[in-house]
Amino acid sequence: MLVAVAAAAAADFTHAEKVTVTATEYAFDPPTLAFRAGRPYVLRLENKGERTHFFSAEAFFKTVAVRALTGRGEDAGPYLKTIGLKPGETRELAFVPLRKGRYEFLCTAPFHAAFGMGGAITVA
Repeated sequence: MLVAVAAAAAADFTHAEKVTVTATEYAFDPPTLAFRAGRPYVLRLENKGERTHFFSAEAFFKTVAVRALTGRGEDAGPYLKTIGLKPGETRELAFVPLRKGRYEFLCTAPFHAAFGMGGAITVA
């Protein structure tokens, strides 16, 4: 955890790449995300749907150094698990991926993932 704190503190977020993911009924756009380990990013999550959606990527969040999350606080425990978005809400997560791999994300609202609301994250 100390490595993640140091990585987030050392990153230059003024040059962070911005990636936007839009949630609607029952999809994330885009459904695939690609990042490079060690580089700073700002993930902008927008809910353009009529229902509350959740961006849940627990395995991925365990491997990133989080700098900031805009909006209300989350029940993150030792690490972030899910970011909730009310209809019309936008939130941003500034982070640095630390570990290469492939990770899944999905909406944890009832039945949303069953209807295909999910995707994949690749960190190279």
